[in-house]
Amino acid sequence: MQKARYSVHNIGHYGLAFDYYTHFTSPIRRYPDMLVHRLLTKYLDLGGRSVSEQKYEALCEHSSSMEQIAANAERASIKYKQVEYMTERLGQTYDGVISGVTEWGLYVELNENKCEGMIPIRDLDDDYYEFDEKNYCLRGRRKKRTYSLGDAITIKVARANLEKSSWTLHWLNRRNYHCQLQKLTYTYMKTITITNRSQIEDIIRKCPYCTVGIIDGEGNPYVIPMNFAWENDTIYLHSGPEGSKVEMVARHPQVCITFCEGHELVYMHKQIACSYSMKSRSVICKGKVRFIEDMDEKRRILDLLMKQYTDNACSYAEPAVRNVKIWEVKVDEISCKSFGLRPSELK
Repeated sequence: MQKARYSVHNIGHYGLAFDYYTHFTSPIRRYPDMLVHRLLTKYLDLGGRSVSEQKYEALCEHSSSMEQIAANAERASIKYKQVEYMTERLGQTYDGVISGVTEWGLYVELNENKCEGMIPIRDLDDDYYEFDEKNYCLRGRRKKRTYSLGDAITIKVARANLEKSSWTLHWLNRRNYHCQLQKLTYTYMKTITITNRSQIEDIIRKCPYCTVGIIDGEGNPYVIPMNFAWENDTIYLHSGPEGSKVEMVARHPQVCITFCEGHELVYMHKQIACSYSMKSRSVICKGKVRFIEDMDEKRRILDLLMKQYTDNACSYAEPAVRNVKIWEVKVDEISCKSFGLRPSELK
């Protein structure tokens, strides 16, 4: 869900379904709280003319930008220090608890130090695992083994990358199940074209977001990551009601949308230079954007999009629906390729 931003324009509250909403804290903790307190004091005690809307909208935009920067910096600093700490513990084993389940893997919080890392779904190599959205777990297709929130698990620290502020775990056991991990020493160095429709849609479903390529006002390519929903060869995207993205697409509705899944650096020969390669699967879709204006249709598509975030039923206040832009892209061309995967891994 898009992060809230400060504005002088009332659009209600999307999550609470309020038509009219403002928010501030007491005691004051941030500058937007100060703005609200000052306005309350002015209108309740002093009265007089309204303040300049343009001036306060500029202050709101600045506050939104600074708060996002601060939040990103806080998250990045915590993640960096966790990775720095775990870099010195490669190969060590820890007991932990599954703290998150996604289409691309498991998040595990370690009992000893509360650091959180990820086990990519491709590393669960004793079965082909699929994300069970209804029950919020990973379920093996053949053995029906499941991984759910709160499950105890033993892991080994496999990789840590300070530049990317990321670290990866290998699973060792869970509930007395044991697995012998196999290291990938060779890659299938050939591009394979995938035409099977179910395999293509499986790749799309496993992607947490897509990358949308559009053309800016000067004819230059412009690429942005966006959340999406997929239905009947149609991709739905959403954005704010106006802005540079909307203006670009209005002028040039043709877009190229890419889904990439399973990126991993692999090698053919460990001791030979320049023998590393990328293992991945990707889908490229092309089509034209049409903006949906019908309110009922926008609500239906919002339901599809919200399934990416939550299983809970959502309601949408009319101001919120009015102020969201729904993009519809009917796919005219679609292609899918894999690189570095053996044909047996494409099942």
